[in-house]
Amino acid sequence: MSIDIPTAISPRELRLLQHFARDRAVVEFGALLGFSTVGLAQVTGRLSSIDRHDFYSGPTARQFRSNLERYGVSEKVKVIEGDALLHGQTAGDVAFIDLTGNYQITKDLLGILGCRLALVHDFDRPNCDVGRAIVDAGWRPIDQVDTLLLCERSH
Repeated sequence: MSIDIPTAISPRELRLLQHFARDRAVVEFGALLGFSTVGLAQVTGRLSSIDRHDFYSGPTARQFRSNLERYGVSEKVKVIEGDALLHGQTAGDVAFIDLTGNYQITKDLLGILGCRLALVHDFDRPNCDVGRAIVDAGWRPIDQVDTLLLCERSH
């Protein structure tokens, strides 16, 4: 099913996300308007979506929830409106991180993450430093599709 929600996630990245999310418990950090949330909810066993919904040009929670309703996945998603770092240990098999691309936030979240596998968006994107954050937090890159990096905890 096509998802008509503005996003920076490419179709190839969505396929990789869905592949590793299929039938697993997934924790999403950063949802914006819900493109990735809808895509993940279509295949996951359980999905928690964590976002402050106030970091952008305006509040996004209302549009986010409306998009979940529009695509019929609102019952499949545990929505947590809050800071990623306060909820970094939320249980899951796989994490999807699509925050600001900021080094420190990404490194801090990876440092407390309760998952062994993470898919981190904005890798190799200009003005984003998630690549260095991944390595400095002790994670090992496994595969990359466009600007989405699959990595695993190395220790």
